[in-house]
Amino acid sequence: MKYVMEVWDKYNKKDKKILVDNGAISFCTNSVESRKNVVVNTQNILVNSGKVTLDKDVGYAFAKGVGMSYIKRLLLHGYSSFIHVVDLEFESLTESKLKQSRTQLATCPTDYVHAVRVPLKRLTPSWVRKLKQLSIPLIIFTVDKHEEIIRFPWIRLIEAAFPIRTMFLLDQHQSVRSKRDIQSVQREWEQTVKNLRLNSYFHLPAYGEEVPLFFLKRLGMYPYKGSFDSGSHADYMMYLQNKIRITDMVVPDIIALRGTIVKSNNSWHLRGVVGKEMVSIIPEQFLPIAEVFQYNS
Repeated sequence: MKYVMEVWDKYNKKDKKILVDNGAISFCTNSVESRKNVVVNTQNILVNSGKVTLDKDVGYAFAKGVGMSYIKRLLLHGYSSFIHVVDLEFESLTESKLKQSRTQLATCPTDYVHAVRVPLKRLTPSWVRKLKQLSIPLIIFTVDKHEEIIRFPWIRLIEAAFPIRTMFLLDQHQSVRSKRDIQSVQREWEQTVKNLRLNSYFHLPAYGEEVPLFFLKRLGMYPYKGSFDSGSHADYMMYLQNKIRITDMVVPDIIALRGTIVKSNNSWHLRGVVGKEMVSIIPEQFLPIAEVFQYNS
């Protein structure tokens, strides 16, 4: 079903019309398109795009049989997709750990991307090649001291990832402990990223917080997730504006995933809704030339 509706573009701070067709979004730029399709009246309704967050516990929740409750909580907070971080200590565990995670998320109703977190001192070119073959676009790493970053053979990792511009992120939260060491590691990492023009983002978002749009551009989830742009999936949250005026701590009245309504008022409609792992995204594919050397939002 095709339909047109007016939504809120939070990045440009204005309303705009979109055309939803088969679960995806394209722009509706003139009145002719509105006349040709069903128009959804969103007067007095705030329509926001679904957000993306980092998460490491959703697989465990599904394994324990409470996965749907976990996903509902994410949706009620406005998150329509997530980046699932899998901890790996050794390369030999890669296939089994990712297979386990993918099995756990087989019935997840939202879309997601897999990422891994590894100790930098154990990361090798062969491991990067394996992760590339397994469609992992994001490698988060931890370090014990800043010298690890200085001595690390980054060029070999870039070559192993080629032609994919795999995204590498320093996990400041799980690395060195003292504030002085954290600053030293961060400074060294930022210099390495700039010198080698790595695909990165300088600050790893916290779990449960919204991932910035620029981060999604570097990862390759944009334009599919996190915005109302041409090519985006029709993931959106609808709020009655009279509730928004009372408090910002409100839940969506209507939630849609790829154009399918999964919540209306107090009723959930998740039966038969199955999300997808986004294994075909290409890091930096839609990153504007002007933002190539930008590493913060």
